[in-house]
Amino acid sequence: MWRPIGRSTKGPVDETRGGLLVGKSGGSVAGVEGALLDDIAGVHAEGYSVLLVHGGAPDIDRELQARAIPTKRIRGLRCTTQSVLGVIECVLCGSVNKRLVRQLGARGVPAIGLSGEDGALLVAEPDPQRELGFVGRVQSVNPKPVRLLLGVGYVPVVAPLAVGADYSQAYNVNADAAAGAMQAEQLVFITDVRRLLSDPCDASSAIDTLTAAQAWAFMQGKSCGDGY
Repeated sequence: MWRPIGRSTKGPVDETRGGLLVGKSGGSVAGVEGALLDDIAGVHAEGYSVLLVHGGAPDIDRELQARAIPTKRIRGLRCTTQSVLGVIECVLCGSVNKRLVRQLGARGVPAIGLSGEDGALLVAEPDPQRELGFVGRVQSVNPKPVRLLLGVGYVPVVAPLAVGADYSQAYNVNADAAAGAMQAEQLVFITDVRRLLSDPCDASSAIDTLTAAQAWAFMQGKSCGDGY
C-alpha cells in the first residue's frame, strides 16, 4: 500500500511548503489500477494533498490502430505527428482521464481532471530530437491550478500534455517527466516493471532503495535498461 513516509503524525500536508504527494500511473498497469486508486482514497481520507499523473499508451495505441494512423517510437518516446497528437489529446484528456475521475469518485474522492495545457500548468519546448515531432520537454510549471484544487480538498488528475510558451502548440510530454515536474515531497511511480536489478541476468539482485546519487550513478551504468 502507498503510505506517506517520514512523518510521525497524520494530518494535512501543506503543499505550498513542498508537501504534495504525487502518484504516477502508466496505462500498462491497468491490472493494479484499482489498488492504486484505493491507496489514493485512503491517503486522501487522512488529509494529505494528493495529485495523480497518468499515462495511457495502450489506449492510445488501440485508438491509433482503429484510425489506421501509423506511429513509431525512438528510444522509448512516441514520434508525435499532428494527427497522432490529436489522438493523444482525445484519449488522455478524454477517456482515460475521465475514467480515473469516475473511479476515484466511486471511492468517495472528489477528483477533477485536467491536462498540463489547462492554465498553462505545464509549459514545454520542442524536444531537441526533431524527429520526435510534437514531443515536448517541460520548461516550467504553473502551480496555481493545482494549488487551488488542493486547497479546497480536490485530487487533481493530470494528463501529461503541455502547451508552448506562446500557446500556439500543444506537446506530448513524457508522463514520468510531467510527474517529476510537480515539485512533490513524495513521488510514487506505479509500473509493470517488477524489480530494479543490479545484474539484469540475476533475479536475486533486486535493489530495494536508492539514494538520489545512487540512482544517477545507476542510470549511467550498463545495468540500466529493460525492467524485470
